[in-house]
Amino acid sequence: MARAKVKHALAVLLLAAQACTRPGPPPASPDSVAVLPFAATRGQAGLIAAALPAGIAGALASIPQLRVIAPESSLRSPKPETLPAAAFLSGSVAGNNGPLKITVRLGNAAGGFEWGHETLSRGPAEMIRVHDQIAAAAAAWMHLPAPRPQLRSITSDLDAFTLFQKGLQQFYRPHGSLDAAIGFYEQAVRRDPYYARAYQKLAEALLDKAKDGPAPPGDLLDRLRAASKRALDLNPDAGAAHAVYGELMHLFEWRPADASLHLRDAIRLQPSNARAHLAYAVLLIASGRPAESAASLGTAAQLDPLAAAGPAFLRIRLLAGLFDQRVKNPLLEAVSQSSAGNYAKAVDLLQGAAVDEPLEKLFAAMIYRAAGRLDKAALFAGSVPSSTSPVLLACAKVLLNGKPAALRLLDRAVQERDPQLIWLKRLPMLTPLEADPRYRNILHTVGLGNN
Repeated sequence: MARAKVKHALAVLLLAAQACTRPGPPPASPDSVAVLPFAATRGQAGLIAAALPAGIAGALASIPQLRVIAPESSLRSPKPETLPAAAFLSGSVAGNNGPLKITVRLGNAAGGFEWGHETLSRGPAEMIRVHDQIAAAAAAWMHLPAPRPQLRSITSDLDAFTLFQKGLQQFYRPHGSLDAAIGFYEQAVRRDPYYARAYQKLAEALLDKAKDGPAPPGDLLDRLRAASKRALDLNPDAGAAHAVYGELMHLFEWRPADASLHLRDAIRLQPSNARAHLAYAVLLIASGRPAESAASLGTAAQLDPLAAAGPAFLRIRLLAGLFDQRVKNPLLEAVSQSSAGNYAKAVDLLQGAAVDEPLEKLFAAMIYRAAGRLDKAALFAGSVPSSTSPVLLACAKVLLNGKPAALRLLDRAVQERDPQLIWLKRLPMLTPLEADPRYRNILHTVGLGNN
């Protein structure tokens, strides 16, 4: 009898231990997902695998209940398992001649849960819509409504589709070529002038190129205007098309009201569009509403964590005056201390700060100037490269007491459509120019006269 009781107790303990170690059921509806790179061999399978995840992520990004990590992070992250997502969509593409076999799995980072998996066999023509089909399947596994297929965004031309895939491959792979991506997208739209998705990605790539330098050449801006307008005309329900058009309106056309309408439409149509959230935050900050930008900036950082850790977000935080204590950056802390009048502490913090970019040099010069260290201020202001944006060069000239030269540089910036002009009201170095009517005229020209 005693032996039976002991055996029963041991059985109970074993069952309890198994219950503790057994993974529980997956949550019915994860709130976030990252679409990871697909594995594949070379050839046609490799091309499809390189381009497919971006299409799936773009389709899922229109589901309001779901936060989708931007492909710029999920496809380029060296440690994708660390991305802030509850679910991860992974897969592979196999085959070369004939139909390709696509295997898809949706699970969690640790691999303990699986919401669903599927293997599909698709011929070349069927590949044109396969990203929408996989996105619909993934949504069903997560008990979410299927994203609405953007039928007006696709093509029936296989050659145009292949060129578009090559463009995506260049755009998203870690060491791809932006110029090569633009070339493939342009070939795709020449093959099919009604290929809305190719126009949209072409406009995104041209916008990135236009923002990259101090001032884009005129022909680049003309191509950007044409591609973004065509993408929007062909598919006005595409959030990504509104996002790129809104950013164009703000950065280069200086029409903040129109930009705001398009960026808000982009967020409504595609709630997980990181570019739209970031562009809207920039618009709010540049328009003198930095406090309102915090939510959009935070969402953009969640959706694109790789970008959030990079220099672009640091520049935006500097210009916004948003000094989040969770963001440990000596330069941000130094600016915050200087703004509070703690000049000695600000100078101490600068000793450990990375001050390499032109904007960083300008803020460092301002801190030293406020602390009475005019020699150091002049050193940093004078080290801004002459090849940088004329707006930033104008800031340096003001710090060096060269107001007339600064105004000439700002006139040049207007002629060249320098995208940095949107920041005029957020660059404290330019405050000494505010009483000058020529400066006020420039503010009016770039849509900042009433802010």
